[in-house]
Amino acid sequence: MGFELLHPKNDRDKWLRTIYQLPQALQDVHWTPDYMAAEESRGHTPRLATYTYRDYVVAQPIIIRDVFPMEIGPVTAEPTIEDRPFWTCRDVSSPYGYGGPATNHGPQLYEWFNQAFTSWALENRVVTEFCALHPFMTAHQLGLFKAVPTIHTVTRKHVVWIDLKGDFAEQYHANRKAGIKKAEREGISVVRDHQSDVFIKMYRLTMLRKQASARWYFADEYIKALCDIGTVFYARIGAIVQSAALMLMMKDGTAYYHLAANSDLYPRACANDLLVHEMAEFAVRNGCKRLHLGGGATSDPADPVFFFKSGFSDLRAPAMSYFQVFDEQTYAGLCAEKKRREVAETGTEFGTNFEPLYRREAS
Repeated sequence: MGFELLHPKNDRDKWLRTIYQLPQALQDVHWTPDYMAAEESRGHTPRLATYTYRDYVVAQPIIIRDVFPMEIGPVTAEPTIEDRPFWTCRDVSSPYGYGGPATNHGPQLYEWFNQAFTSWALENRVVTEFCALHPFMTAHQLGLFKAVPTIHTVTRKHVVWIDLKGDFAEQYHANRKAGIKKAEREGISVVRDHQSDVFIKMYRLTMLRKQASARWYFADEYIKALCDIGTVFYARIGAIVQSAALMLMMKDGTAYYHLAANSDLYPRACANDLLVHEMAEFAVRNGCKRLHLGGGATSDPADPVFFFKSGFSDLRAPAMSYFQVFDEQTYAGLCAEKKRREVAETGTEFGTNFEPLYRREAS
């Protein structure tokens, strides 16, 4: 009864029982202990925050992070006991992908959850929370927030998804249909594998070639952990891999085009078109109702990644989020320290917008 944080390994059975109490439409791979356990390889502390009352439950996957690692040292040269050093501060975020609350009850139970969650945060030096809501749970989650007026949501971007009912390929645009046919003529074949070595190497090289932002450079151990619970698809010309993608899913639920990589050896072979189509076919065979393709690398509607995905479907879902500060004074101090470090390291402050500000990257 009441509020509890569950560990993905030590409390695995209880974790699974909790999420299986949720309506099936709210049971998602991002809520599973296996998915969350992978966050440990990123240096995070993954937990399932829960609030239980009789047979009713609220569940929210979170990761807990140190703001400034202890080895960096405190913000002030001589911190006092009363002014504890900022390196003891932590924050909370959703796991990579989506989070937010889900319940088999309603706003009243969520209000109790939020009160307990806020008390836990204040008691444990948790300064802020950033939460990425689930695009397919928007109505459910927004309904819960009506009980907590201080939570203000924003729409960051929109994601593309494919409805896998019936002859789903008919919704593809002409460019994607043409790409699939060309890939077949070029001799592209798509195979499935749980082996991660080739995918990890290709993903790393893809990020380097595209000069991706630092947040996209995931540790090899993290990608391997995801590959172990998902399926890797390789589009090949003979034995040469042209593109690859990792699919995560819960059977009879939603499938996710989660991470992707490609080579620049045969860029005109349209391997990605056939790859996504074969992933959709596989998802259908496993009872999935939709394939989440996601958005672009940026929120720009002209983003090339978003343009590619848009060719498979006109369906969109909002990627919403909220950000809240539990300790305004400490947050202001952390932001000031981040700006100081930016100037010390680069000679100027970063111009990017990000919440929390103390985690922003250079543009």
